[in-house]
Amino acid sequence: MAAGRGESIETAVVSTTTHRTLIRNLNPDDTPALVRFKVLRTRRAAKFVSRRTGRPTLLVEREVADESAKIILILWNHEVDLVRRGLTYLLHGGRVVVRDHAMYLTRGSKGWFTPSSPIELIDTEADMSVPFAWLGERDKHANPRTTIRRIGGDGRRWSVGPMRKEF
Repeated sequence: MAAGRGESIETAVVSTTTHRTLIRNLNPDDTPALVRFKVLRTRRAAKFVSRRTGRPTLLVEREVADESAKIILILWNHEVDLVRRGLTYLLHGGRVVVRDHAMYLTRGSKGWFTPSSPIELIDTEADMSVPFAWLGERDKHANPRTTIRRIGGDGRRWSVGPMRKEF
């Protein structure tokens, strides 16, 4: 997409992005165009030394929510000061990451934050960062191939070791 005269590429992208993704509608490995959220609280902050670079690194997990659900936003180093508690932001070009079957929201390498108008109603009941929450109730048994076949009727995967044919 090319920017018009006098517009930067970043401004052109912001002006054409009108579709906002609700937190409840995020899927693993998504790159949503626009997510609006309010920062509720800081869940965890950790300082450690990177094994790869040997530099001190800061990692902060912030709980964020919108009208549909809440999720954990992961911030690294300089990003920590960009997002403050109690304020509402738009995340442009962020990224959804799954670790240990739990979903997290990050800025990613190409994303950026902008301040937004406050969100009035927030849903804190639905937590998308709980393991497998992104599957939803109706999708957990949608594909029969993902279930474990039970050979015997006793509840174990194999009734007595692997199946053997006896002739």
